[in-house]
Amino acid sequence: MFEIYEKLCNSFFFNLPIPAKLKRSYEDALEFAHIKTKAERAFTLAIILPSILTILGLFVLTIFNWLNLATFVVTLILGLVVFYFLYTYPFYARDVFRIKASEEMVFCILYMATALRISPNLERAIKYAQQNLSGALAQDLKEILWKTYTRKYSSFEEAFDSFIEKWRSDYEEFAEALYLLKNSISQYGEQREKTIREAVDFILNGTKQRMKEFAAQLKVPITVINALGILLPIVGLVFLPFVAIFMPETFQPVFLVIGYNVLLPLSVYYLAIYYLRKRPYSFHSVKIKEKFDYFSLILFMIFALLFSYLFWQASLQGGVFSEAQLFYSVSSIVALGMGIALYFYFSSRKASAQKRKIEKIEDEFVEAVYQLSNIVGRGMPLEKSLESLTAKIKTLEISKLFNSIVHNIKTFGVSFEKAVFDPKIGAIKHYNSSLINAILKAIAEISKKSFTILSKTLKDISTYLKNIKEVDALLKELLEETTSSMKIQALLLAPLSAGVVSSLTALMIVLILQFGNVAQSLFQDTSGVAGLSSQTFVTSFVNISQIMPFYLFQTVIGIYLIEIVIMISNFLASISKGDDVVEKKIEIAKNLIVASLIYFVVTILVYLMFSSIVQAVVV
Repeated sequence: MFEIYEKLCNSFFFNLPIPAKLKRSYEDALEFAHIKTKAERAFTLAIILPSILTILGLFVLTIFNWLNLATFVVTLILGLVVFYFLYTYPFYARDVFRIKASEEMVFCILYMATALRISPNLERAIKYAQQNLSGALAQDLKEILWKTYTRKYSSFEEAFDSFIEKWRSDYEEFAEALYLLKNSISQYGEQREKTIREAVDFILNGTKQRMKEFAAQLKVPITVINALGILLPIVGLVFLPFVAIFMPETFQPVFLVIGYNVLLPLSVYYLAIYYLRKRPYSFHSVKIKEKFDYFSLILFMIFALLFSYLFWQASLQGGVFSEAQLFYSVSSIVALGMGIALYFYFSSRKASAQKRKIEKIEDEFVEAVYQLSNIVGRGMPLEKSLESLTAKIKTLEISKLFNSIVHNIKTFGVSFEKAVFDPKIGAIKHYNSSLINAILKAIAEISKKSFTILSKTLKDISTYLKNIKEVDALLKELLEETTSSMKIQALLLAPLSAGVVSSLTALMIVLILQFGNVAQSLFQDTSGVAGLSSQTFVTSFVNISQIMPFYLFQTVIGIYLIEIVIMISNFLASISKGDDVVEKKIEIAKNLIVASLIYFVVTILVYLMFSSIVQAVVV
């Protein structure tokens, strides 16, 4: 997304004047997010592109003779929405970059601490961390090296100090831990080891405190999102049927579509992003590169065609309402929801299975590293230590990795480093884990120096990783109570409320139509004026011919339900699992399937339960 925005900004060959204060803010935000464009270009894009789109939209509406007050206002509103998005995008990009970078902070400190134990060289520690991280923070670390090599800073220490100050205002514990690691370089012996350990402990303890504060503060934003995203919109939908039926001439369908399917979801999304800025950084998350899945795309296309077919069938029923129209339109929403859910699920299922397998292996690896530290501490050579280790962990999946390493050492007569990392025979090629890769690199480096240091370092690493798991579990426990209510809202309250509103609208239309029939029979006379009399009586308070067809009203409600379930699921996954795209897709798929089915069942059952009562009362 950043790349597309960067290209759009740089596509303009002119710049509009920008206020000095805004220019400074833009420059800071763009530099923070590593977006290579000028503040003037970003401001020009925010002004010109929405203007072009608005003018183009009005031009198209004029050509097709669709231009009226309603479409004019809607076009202006959409233009303002695009303007606001582009105007605030540099700040949004900065916040997104900050969130992504924060997820790697704990492991950045851990990797740097490991490298400094091997060699008290700050530049080497930065390189080691940068090579083993893969996200936004790795980009920051790479820039430290680049700015030093290109002489933008006079020394590496100056560049590193700038990096520390960049993060101090948002993540003070991370900045302080970096400062301690920097200071450790000028120390010796136990004092250096104490400072390095203090740096790791500092960020872990700081993270615990930040998580507790965030969990306590999360109740307010979740309440706000529930209110603005679910409760108030649903309450509004309860009144919309009355407006649609009794004041159809003032009820413009285009406003309903723009309001509920565009502006309201965008508002909820903005609120979610705003509150996610304060989320504490999570810990290590296995990153799996998803492969394009044709089966999931085919499934989505099938359900998209089914949605189009059912919607078309609903429109063919004619009139304001019929039970066939109800069934076809509600079924079309289920088809759309299922299509999106199945696409997310099947496009991520392989990556999710692989991710869980790696997570299990990493958990076993932490325990194996601790046992290896004890074995190495007895003074046993590394090869013999690995053989002893494999005998102790033979029931674990991770034993295959160590067996492969031992096999390579014995069979090919290579060093530990080649047995692990050789492009042809290396055991690590079968394990796509940055964590395992980084620790094995540390073992290879430290084993060249001292087995005593290796034993101590491995024990510290395993202890830190266990602490990280404990703190991660603490975060989930703290957030579970708060987020569970929101999940219930998305899974139950939203589809239940939407289903009741849809069925209520259908019943009201049935009631009006039945009342018209009764009125016609009551005013029947032999003069042939019955139809006119009854029609005048009914239309004195409702014009049935101007009522929005039920299938359109229901489709707006159904699409809003799908949107809100997707956004709330994404919000919940972001809180508990960070920027994990695979987990987000799985969470959305599960919640969307349940919500779509509940919506379908509630709408049909409530209508069937009360339609016979309505007809009986009218008759």
